[in-house]
Amino acid sequence: AERIRPVGVLGYAAFHSNENLVHVSIPAGIGAFSENALCNCSRLTSVDLTPGVTNVCYGIWGCPIHRLDIVDLAAYCAITFESSYFGTLPSGISSDNSCELYVNGELVSDLVIPEGVTSVSTTAFAGFSSLKSLVVPACVTRIGTNAFASCTGLTNATVRARCLGVGMFSDCRNLTDVTLSEGLVEIPEKAFYCCRALRGLEIPSTVADIGEFALGTCPAICEIDLPLAVTNIGRGAFAASGFTRFSWPDRVAAIPASAFASCSKLQSFDVPLGVTQVGSGAFKNCPALDVCIRDLGSWCRVAFEDETANPLARGGRLLLDGELVEDVTFPADCWDVSLAFAGYQHLKDVTLSRGVTNLHERAFRNSSVESLHLPPGLACIGRNAFEGCARLSKVHVADVADWLSVSLDVYYPSSYTYTRSFFASPFCTGASLYVGGVLLTDLVTPPDVREISSGAFAGCTKLTDFYVSSFVTSWTADAITGPAAYGMRLWVDKTNPEWRTWIAANVTPWKGLDGDVQGVYYDNFGADAKRPVGLIAASSAQLPLQWLARWYPNGPKKGFMVILQ
Repeated sequence: AERIRPVGVLGYAAFHSNENLVHVSIPAGIGAFSENALCNCSRLTSVDLTPGVTNVCYGIWGCPIHRLDIVDLAAYCAITFESSYFGTLPSGISSDNSCELYVNGELVSDLVIPEGVTSVSTTAFAGFSSLKSLVVPACVTRIGTNAFASCTGLTNATVRARCLGVGMFSDCRNLTDVTLSEGLVEIPEKAFYCCRALRGLEIPSTVADIGEFALGTCPAICEIDLPLAVTNIGRGAFAASGFTRFSWPDRVAAIPASAFASCSKLQSFDVPLGVTQVGSGAFKNCPALDVCIRDLGSWCRVAFEDETANPLARGGRLLLDGELVEDVTFPADCWDVSLAFAGYQHLKDVTLSRGVTNLHERAFRNSSVESLHLPPGLACIGRNAFEGCARLSKVHVADVADWLSVSLDVYYPSSYTYTRSFFASPFCTGASLYVGGVLLTDLVTPPDVREISSGAFAGCTKLTDFYVSSFVTSWTADAITGPAAYGMRLWVDKTNPEWRTWIAANVTPWKGLDGDVQGVYYDNFGADAKRPVGLIAASSAQLPLQWLARWYPNGPKKGFMVILQ
């Protein structure tokens, strides 16, 4: 073996890629390693460190080291390892995590941090497979990042200190039992990440903060009790773990993004009254859950970032005091309806109380809602709010004029066809309109209505006659497109000069075989720039179906007629 002569510092890249080194003994007097001092030494398998070394920097990495010898364990704990990533001594010193630690020539399997030590450096013991057990005394006040990470032989640990380090036991895949001390206030980021054998963890009553992915990918943990002191839980804190039932703590208002993502065994989730928001992917790739709530109104008010945040979106059940929720009344103070019931397959009747003004984008998308009661004062319905609501058959409004004042955030999908209407409209899947509890088949626009907006009646299948008064001055041509348009009669007062302008702007002149047809209206949206969807007739005579076959080669469909009275 080539021995290093006494010098104060190993210089930059001093032995970079030296293929002759198999063992290095650092004598007294060496205080620090410069960057890359002993990197990529492909045959270097063992290193002796003396108590005088205080800073390893990025000095030793990329070497197949399987043995580290030290003299003073307390002094070793104080060495500064500049990088918290695997690849510097001692973290990742062996690519197969099979490095052994020797103190005064004896193999260490049961590691006890000496009394008097106050700090354990970043990555100090990471990757040592020889360690089987660990005791951290109460005198330790700081533990560096990844201090004991990837100790694959470690099975149990007792931490009497009132602190843990970021990634402290990350990837300790055989760790089964951990004892933590009262007085601990935080379980930091990735503290137990990927501890696949960890069966449980008794969290001290003093813990207030659980960091990001702190208990992520711990599939052996089936249940855990969080103390009342917990006020903050980080992103992905319990992702891909083995919980079967979980009760969210009362004092934590937000369920963060990816909190329970890929928890494939999770069956039941208790939501307290204090929850106000749920982050994206919080329940992504979870199975159908029983979501237990204490108050329906509180659940309605929860703001979900997207559908992967909603635990009901994959076929789950909402249980109020143990009873299945099928009929929902949104309270008046829930002015903005989020995604609380998006994808919910047990929903039947929905009533929005007066005071609700906005329906969020995708609010009821792919749900099983059958009947919908809309309140006066509703201002806006977001796009895709009712997409995939195949069972929705009844939409109740108190007043036609009030409904016509609602703004629908409509859009044209890239694959737009006339059997697919705007999904912001509650009529998009063919629902019928009820006014005051009575089915509406013919509609006369009230005298105070000046505008008929996009998608207002798109897909309303039972509407056969639509009478537009002379008071209407603004009309969006797609107000009644979709399946309902075929066979609908649209009646317009021809004395309104605005209609003459509308016809001139939207009708392409065309002459029929017998000269009776004056023009064809084209829709300029969708895959085809010129797709005929309606006809302008000179009289009230019905046009022969064979005329429509010119534009529908796959079979004649009854188009809607604009009849100038």
